[in-house]
Amino acid sequence: MAHYLAVLDRDAARRESLTREARRHLGSFNGLAVNGTTKGALTVVWATSPNAPLSISDSGGFAVLIGEPIPGPGSARATAGTIVKDWLQGPLDRVPEAYSGFYLAVVADQDGRVLVGADVLGLFPVYYWASNGVLLVGSSPELFRYHPLFRLAISAEGLAGILLSNGLAGGRALLEEVHRLAPGHLLVALPEQPPSEVTQYALVRSDRYYDLSIGALVDVLEESMDAAIRRCAPTDEHLMLMLSGGMDSRTLAGLLHRQGTPVLAQTLGVSGDIESRCATRVAKALEFKHRIVAESEGDPVAGLSETVRWEHLANGLFGTSGPFHPVTGDQPARTMAGYLIDVLIESLRADRFPGDPFDGMFEHWFQRMNRWGIPPAEVGRLLGDDDLPAICIARMREEFRSASDSPPWARRAMTLRTVGRYRVGVMAWRHSFWSWPAFPALDKELIETINGMPMAALGERHIEEELLCRKFPKLAALPLDQNSFDSTPLRPRLRYLTAQFVLRRLGLRRDPPVRRMPRVGERRYFYRMSDFNGPRWNTIRAEAEPLRGVLDGVVSREVVDRLWPPAGQVVSPEFPMMGTSGAKLLIGLMFWAREHL
Repeated sequence: MAHYLAVLDRDAARRESLTREARRHLGSFNGLAVNGTTKGALTVVWATSPNAPLSISDSGGFAVLIGEPIPGPGSARATAGTIVKDWLQGPLDRVPEAYSGFYLAVVADQDGRVLVGADVLGLFPVYYWASNGVLLVGSSPELFRYHPLFRLAISAEGLAGILLSNGLAGGRALLEEVHRLAPGHLLVALPEQPPSEVTQYALVRSDRYYDLSIGALVDVLEESMDAAIRRCAPTDEHLMLMLSGGMDSRTLAGLLHRQGTPVLAQTLGVSGDIESRCATRVAKALEFKHRIVAESEGDPVAGLSETVRWEHLANGLFGTSGPFHPVTGDQPARTMAGYLIDVLIESLRADRFPGDPFDGMFEHWFQRMNRWGIPPAEVGRLLGDDDLPAICIARMREEFRSASDSPPWARRAMTLRTVGRYRVGVMAWRHSFWSWPAFPALDKELIETINGMPMAALGERHIEEELLCRKFPKLAALPLDQNSFDSTPLRPRLRYLTAQFVLRRLGLRRDPPVRRMPRVGERRYFYRMSDFNGPRWNTIRAEAEPLRGVLDGVVSREVVDRLWPPAGQVVSPEFPMMGTSGAKLLIGLMFWAREHL
C-alpha cells in the first residue's frame, strides 16, 4: 500500500509528536520506505514501495505527489512541479482540472492554502479530520488518533452506514468527525477556515455517439480503450496484467498483445480454479508469461486484524480474510487490471419502476446494495436507535437524486461511489503496495467515451461483448470466467458445441461442474476466499468468539448473537458471499474495537 499522512498544525510540538508516531507505525510494513518533508506548518509523511512514483516540489509552492497523474491527451505524467503550476495559478476560487491515473497530491501555497486531490473515481483514499485550526489528512484514519486533540470515538451514523452498505455512506467514516473525500472532489483548506470539498470532476452524460450503429460504437470503444491503455502503460515496458479469465481482463489482454506490450499475466488462486483454467487458456493463446499465485497461507487472524486496523471496515470483509500482498519474485513497475470497467458499462440499464422514477430506482439500488450488509431494521435494533438507519438512507437518497438528472445514470454514479469505490476499488490501493496501479477505468477520456454511448448498447455489457467477439474472436471462443460454474465461451466454436451435445447425450459433460476438489475445495477463487465455513474463516470465527461482548453498551448483544452465527455452526445462505457479509462486518467490528477501545 502507499500510505501517507499530512499534518497541518501550527503547534510544532504536536505536529512533530504525531509524525514521529506515524513514522513508527508505518515502519511496520515490510518492504515500504518511510520518508517525509515539512514546509512551514505542514508536514507530510509517507510509506511507499521502492518503485512507487513519487515527486516533491518546493518551487512556487509546495507539493508532494504519489502516483502517476496523466493530464492527457498523451501519456506524459504530471510531476509535483506541474501540479504546483496547474493547481495554484489564478484566483483562489479557480478549480484546477482533474487528471487521469491513480495518484494522490498534497499541495500548499505561500499563504497557507492547502489542496488535496486524488484520481477521478476517488480510489486513492483521502480521509480527513479538522478541529481548532488543525487538519489531518491520510490514507487511513488510523494515525489520526495519535494527535493530542483527536478524540477516539465511534460515529453512530458512520457505523450505521457501514453496516447498511458494507462501505461508507456519504463519506462518513467509523470515527467521529472523520470523513472520506468524495470522488471527483478537491479538499480545500484556507487559513483559519474549516476545510471544504470542491467539485473537480463529474460524470457527465452526453449523446455524442447516439446515432452510430453497433459496429461503429464497437470501433469507437476499441479506439478509446486502446488509447487509455497506451496512456496508462508504455508499450516498451514490462507490465503485470491481473488476468482472471473474465471479459474485462481478456479484452485488455487482447489489446495489450496487439500493442506489443511485454506482459506478465498473474492469476490469483490455484491451477484447479475455474478462473485459473480460463486465464491459462487466454495467456497461452497470446503467448504471455503466466503465473498463478496461491492465496496467503499466513495467519488469517493476524491478516484480518491488520486489515480492520488500517481500513476501519470501510471496504468490507467480503473477500479475502487478510491483506492483499501477493508479492512473488520480481514485480513489473506497473500492474493493469480491468476493475470497474464492468461498473462503468453494465450498471447503465433503463429499468422502469412505477411512480417517481428516482424513488423506484433508488429503492431497487439500495435493496441490492443492502444485501451485502445488514437490514435497516436490524441495524436500528443493533445500535439501539431506530432512526439512525432512516437518517443514513435519507442521506443516500438525497445523494442519489443529486448524482444525475437521469435515474439510470444516478444508479451508475452511486454504484461507482459505493460498490465500485470500496469493495472493488480498494484493490487499486492494495495493489500499490507492490506494483503501481495502471487502471484504464481511471482514464477520463475512456469514461467520457462511455458516457456518450446509448444505454441500449451499454446495458448487460452488450457493447463489451461485441468488442471482444468482433476484434478478438479467438479469445471470445475460449472458456469464459463468469464468477460461476458456467464457463461457456461468448462465441463457442462448432466443435465445442458439438462436443457439448455429444457429452450431454452420453450423460457426461466436457467441464464437469464439480463444486469441490479434494485439495482446494471450492473451485471458484473468490468464493473460496470468502467461504464463511472454510478453514480460514473458521479460524477467525473461533478467535472472535470471546469478543462478542467487547462493544456491550454500544451495540445490542442480543442482536449481535442473532446476526453472528457461533463458531462451528455451518451457515448455508442462498447467496454465500452476500449472506455472510453482515456477520463478517460484526466480527471485523469486534476485532477493531479490541484494538482501539
